[in-house]
Amino acid sequence: MAGLLALVVGYGWACFEAKRNPFDILKLFASTEPEKRDPAPPSTPRKDPAKPDPVPLKKETPKTEPVAVKPADPVPPPAPKLYSVSEMNLLFGALDDHLRRGRFYEAGERLKTTSKLMIPPEHASRFGQYEIRVRTYNDLIRETTKGVAIEMPKMTRILIRNAGKLIVKVLGEDGSSVYYETITGIKSKIGRDQTERIEPLDPVYANAEVTLELKNQCKYKGLLVEGEPGKPFAYTEMPGRKVTGLQFFELADFCARNGANDKLPALFDQALKRDPDLLNTVHEAKAERLVNVLLYFLSINATADATTTYAMLQERYRTTKAFREQVETDADVRMALGGPTRKPASDPVARVDPKPPPADPEPAPKPTDPPKPPEPSKPPTDPSTQRPVAERSANPTAVNLPEGLPARVAQLVSQGDRYFDEAMRHLQRSDPNENPETWAEENKKALEFFSKANLECYFPAQDLLPNGGIPQSLLDRVRETTLRSSLCRKRSVRK
Repeated sequence: MAGLLALVVGYGWACFEAKRNPFDILKLFASTEPEKRDPAPPSTPRKDPAKPDPVPLKKETPKTEPVAVKPADPVPPPAPKLYSVSEMNLLFGALDDHLRRGRFYEAGERLKTTSKLMIPPEHASRFGQYEIRVRTYNDLIRETTKGVAIEMPKMTRILIRNAGKLIVKVLGEDGSSVYYETITGIKSKIGRDQTERIEPLDPVYANAEVTLELKNQCKYKGLLVEGEPGKPFAYTEMPGRKVTGLQFFELADFCARNGANDKLPALFDQALKRDPDLLNTVHEAKAERLVNVLLYFLSINATADATTTYAMLQERYRTTKAFREQVETDADVRMALGGPTRKPASDPVARVDPKPPPADPEPAPKPTDPPKPPEPSKPPTDPSTQRPVAERSANPTAVNLPEGLPARVAQLVSQGDRYFDEAMRHLQRSDPNENPETWAEENKKALEFFSKANLECYFPAQDLLPNGGIPQSLLDRVRETTLRSSLCRKRSVRK
């Protein structure tokens, strides 16, 4: 009982201190809902004075040294597949066959289509030797007359009445004549009435004729030819004879002109054996021949042919000794090439009178004639396309002397004209292309008659005339004869 009383008294004292109603305990039993209290007013937050934003500090980024990264090793490409032994044997066999037949271009094309990366190491040296050999043969064949290896041309046998036969290449024919070129390179014609029969040759017989002529050419040069048909010939020098590399090349050129290509490798090998610098030797020799042809065309006043030959020399042989010394620096040749243009012989150049006659007064223009528009100015001529060869009098002897000259002068000039015309006949036959064997003899005869024309006729005729009284037609004769004599003399020295 006392404990209950103490509990009640304690509860009452607690409510007093808490200032609560002691009967509030009954509310615990009256309802289970919580007491709703008015929400307390929101408290106003205390505002602090605004502070300035702090200045951001710049942080320096430390420099870092780039770290060298070792590149990854490249993956090697797969090694190319090498040619097999059988493939290399087929390649070398094909090259040997091309070279044996003189088909140098085809051998070069076969080498181009072969991959060097696929050549086995043990065959690389032999392959390189084939490359050098084929390249040398192709360089030499370009210096021949044809410039390429040709098939054997069609050959014809001409049987001459009571005079043997000719083996020729027919160039053309008409009703009365046949124009031909012999296998040695001589061009000519023959009348049909001089022949018994003209018949084409089978290639086998044509090859036999070319081979026979090759042996004759070798004999002239001091060589003995040995060998069986279908096999390479062996060449042996006769006792006391020495054949140069250039002479062997000339034999090869003969074979190349006539399509005997199977003879070329052995001849080229013999030539290279005697002259390792054969290509330069042949290049200079061909320049010499072209200079000779140029001098011939200049001496007969063949302007178009001389221009073509001069252009060829400039294009391919400008650096040769023959072109530099015999054309570019030769005063007579330069005068013939680039001298002043002269009027044709039918219109001789009159000498200038120191006191020209007074000019006639200009007639007044007709009012009915409309003024002509000025001609458009021509563009400057390109020196590289200008024709270098000057036009000269084709035949100075066609211009008659003026009347009233002394009879002795007329007689001397008439005799000189006969010498001049005879010299021109021999000069026309000294074309090295048309007459490769005897052009030098014809050129020598032409020089003799030109010298006679000047020394025995034209010069004495000038001496009989007073100073200032020499007609222009006689001066033209002297100038043309002197120039052509000089050109013939240059050809005879350099043949």
